[in-house]
Amino acid sequence: MVMNNRRNYYIFKPLYFLFLFLFVGQGFHAQKKYWVKFKDKNGTPYSLSNPSAFLTQKSIDRRSAYNISYHVTDLPVNPTYISSVDGVPGVSVLYASKWLNGVIITIDTSVLKLPQVFSQIKAFSFVSDTNTVRRYRLDYLPVEADPSLPGQRPAGETTETSKNPYGGSRRQINQLNLGCYHELGFKGQGMTIGVLDAGYSGLNTGPVFDSLRSNNRILGTRNFVDGGTNVYLGSNHGTGVMSCLAANIPGIIMGTAPYANYWLIRSEEGAENISEEYNWIRGAEFADSVGVDILTTSLGYTTFDLSSSFNNHTHAQLDGRTAPMSIAANLAARKGIFVLNAAGNEAQGSWKKIGVPADADSICTVGAVDSLGKYGLFSSVGPTADGRIKPDLSAMGVFTWVSGGTLPGQPGDGTSFATPVLAGAVACFWQMNKSLKNIAVLDTLKKLGSLSASPNYSLGWGIPKFPCPCLLKADFTYRLEGKRIVSFKSSSTGALSTSTYTWSFGDGSQDTENQPAHNFPMAHTPYPVFVTVNNESFPGCVDTSEVKMIMPHPDPTLDFDFYADCDQNSVFRIALTPAVYESVYVEIIDMNGRVMVSKEMDPDIFNIEFNASGFANYMYLVKIKTSKGTKTKKILKR
Repeated sequence: MVMNNRRNYYIFKPLYFLFLFLFVGQGFHAQKKYWVKFKDKNGTPYSLSNPSAFLTQKSIDRRSAYNISYHVTDLPVNPTYISSVDGVPGVSVLYASKWLNGVIITIDTSVLKLPQVFSQIKAFSFVSDTNTVRRYRLDYLPVEADPSLPGQRPAGETTETSKNPYGGSRRQINQLNLGCYHELGFKGQGMTIGVLDAGYSGLNTGPVFDSLRSNNRILGTRNFVDGGTNVYLGSNHGTGVMSCLAANIPGIIMGTAPYANYWLIRSEEGAENISEEYNWIRGAEFADSVGVDILTTSLGYTTFDLSSSFNNHTHAQLDGRTAPMSIAANLAARKGIFVLNAAGNEAQGSWKKIGVPADADSICTVGAVDSLGKYGLFSSVGPTADGRIKPDLSAMGVFTWVSGGTLPGQPGDGTSFATPVLAGAVACFWQMNKSLKNIAVLDTLKKLGSLSASPNYSLGWGIPKFPCPCLLKADFTYRLEGKRIVSFKSSSTGALSTSTYTWSFGDGSQDTENQPAHNFPMAHTPYPVFVTVNNESFPGCVDTSEVKMIMPHPDPTLDFDFYADCDQNSVFRIALTPAVYESVYVEIIDMNGRVMVSKEMDPDIFNIEFNASGFANYMYLVKIKTSKGTKTKKILKR
């Protein structure tokens, strides 16, 4: 594999020291392995009528929600077939693939020579074929820490959360128009994303992922390299990928789906840049079984390991139907999973093209652009061998804001980062549009792409501009403040921070504030009031409230009463019933009888405030004298 060594601004030199260590001691992993394919699953003890025996309820629910039939590929491999092969002298079965219906084995040639072993295996009536397991060179942009960049932020960024809640992640999120989804509450809740990568070192301790851990959004982990569940070792490539998805430090770094749930799956060594072709398949099968909605992989697989004894991979095989990983990727998509895979970073190398499983026809292959939408020169290109356009979509993969777990993050390059940026956005979009099947989601996003009218082999259908959902319902509340003064407040649902307001007060005047106060010309006249709210980021998303008849005058039949409290800002708030008063006097008295406030008020004002920050925290008496009587109530300042 030819590495693309353009700006390596991000992550970790220990990766290369680990490489040297493991390369010397990788005898077990270098042991040759073989694939034994079975003809069928006849006689299996499992049944498609009882899927709970081999799938979780969440996986079953996904199939049910989208009317996906169970298929023979869902059934586990026949255990009798496995035990028969395992019983051949010198053979050890390592693991099975139910989707491709076969097993991976090793052979101890000191027990029996290879020709004899294969002769016995092929003698089984249920065996279809045997092959050497091929090993791929991984394609992902190597990234290493630059000690001169620990505090660097993109120009113009601010840590003031109110102005920029996304911090360094702002450009990659805004490029997809995802901010309005987040503001409306769509942040991936209820969606489950499976991440296949080479390791997640630092994710279990880094502050960037505090929220992810404290809210138990990591549903589980699985290590298909070493076995067990510890994935927080080896490479930290997956940690950077996860920061694009799940980081949640407002004003500093934010993922595109910070409230989604995650399965972290380690399928690759990471250190030696060599992968066995069935590692990815095992991870994908597991992800399906636990019910993920989305599966994202930021690893590409291109040429075979040149030390192997068979011919190298060729572009002609990039047809989506030849490489086992590509076949498995399509199977995952046909089971209702939205599958994303990085296009790769080989455009400036000798390979240039996408790898596998990026050539699969039913998945979303992701290319890289910069913040201005320009093609990232390293991003691998299409077409596939059978002439299909790849990549499918593109997202920001040049100077993407990423983190290995520490703050504030750093810029990094690669389709490795463009892919999770888009995956999280897909989660938010699908969360709001759950009736859509995965393929319909992909088709919709292609239509929303910046190049939908003229897709190409570099960026596919371009950058999808996620349409801001129109969930707008205009409404308002109001309060009489005086004889002719009324305060209004929008209570509209689905409004955004950028929404505009136009109030019509029925007297020929208007206002554009969110919470206006209006002085009506006549106190005893009803006025028709309504507000129009416009979500300008979504053209056509406008709603007008129902008309409410406002009578801006007090009720002469009301008796005098009042309510008083002290808020957390030490402000005494007094609200009089909107009656007709000729005079109003207010006194505030401490428990020693000392008068703290004595003031005559405007009788047309019904809501009164006093700053009590200089008062001791204690009980006070509020005494109101009006032309309709006098009342005293207690108020506690805390």
